[in-house]
Amino acid sequence: INELGVAIGNEAVFSKGKKESTGLLGMDILRLALHNSKTAYDAALFIVRLIETYGQGGDGSYKGHLYYDNSFLITDRDDIIVLETAGRRWVMKKMKGHASISNSYSIGTDYDSADTFTSEAKSNFKKMHASALHAWFSKGYKRQRTTETLLAKGCVSYKDIRDILLFNRGTSARLDRSMQSICLDAGFPLPSRTTASMIVEYGPKAILAWCNPAPLPCYHPYIPQHIGKQSFKIHNEPNTDRSYLTAIANHKLTTSILTLSSEQKAKIAVEARALEHSFDQIVRQSFVKGDLISLEEDCNTCWAMSSSFRQQFATKYGSR
Repeated sequence: INELGVAIGNEAVFSKGKKESTGLLGMDILRLALHNSKTAYDAALFIVRLIETYGQGGDGSYKGHLYYDNSFLITDRDDIIVLETAGRRWVMKKMKGHASISNSYSIGTDYDSADTFTSEAKSNFKKMHASALHAWFSKGYKRQRTTETLLAKGCVSYKDIRDILLFNRGTSARLDRSMQSICLDAGFPLPSRTTASMIVEYGPKAILAWCNPAPLPCYHPYIPQHIGKQSFKIHNEPNTDRSYLTAIANHKLTTSILTLSSEQKAKIAVEARALEHSFDQIVRQSFVKGDLISLEEDCNTCWAMSSSFRQQFATKYGSR
């Protein structure tokens, strides 16, 4: 998300075409779009220009090899846009009410605009590009079907979105480890895990990003962060290692949680939701009023409480 409230999420999708050995990764594209866009539509057009000019490619894996294309969910206060890509080809659709993406293509012929080749051929984008093998292994179409079904029931607050992101076919005490849950734990044959989670709440006078910078958000609280021009202010002496060290600490914390008994894991999940409730009570008044100075202070209080929560847990259960 940028300071103007443009938010972009991307998911890896896998096409049948040969991948370029060099090009832009999904996160390259996402960050460049956020740096250069004032609206969701601006961001969508910027992404289109990037992939048509530079292409997508390169190895996107920290370990091993992973080449992929991207599906983007792009939003601001007014619009929701889904943009799906395959190499330098793309389709775009403006959505009404709600939308979701996962590791699978979802747009066939029902698009608003497309690259020149796709548009002139009037082709079914999903059928032309989707790799059936990757779709079967990743189960992205099943996760998207789940989120679409849950969204269709209606969402009136960030808590409704949170509940969708925490959805697991098992329980917090005993997680389902298939590829069909949304809050996903690693399992066989694909050791994939939810790495982090975020919800953007657009108010009439302010924007909050409810951040969960930890694996398996069912065991960790969403923490409010005010979004505005001051939120991205660069400090004179930034601690460049802070975010990395926090990520490592959250990973270790989650690893410790997974070694606990079912009863303990269920209790931790309840404690995380209770802490979120406290956060909501702290920030709600300043958020609704649009008192940005107080909101920034309230968010800082919540982050301090979250840090204390993690430290208390580490002391109680130790590092495993």
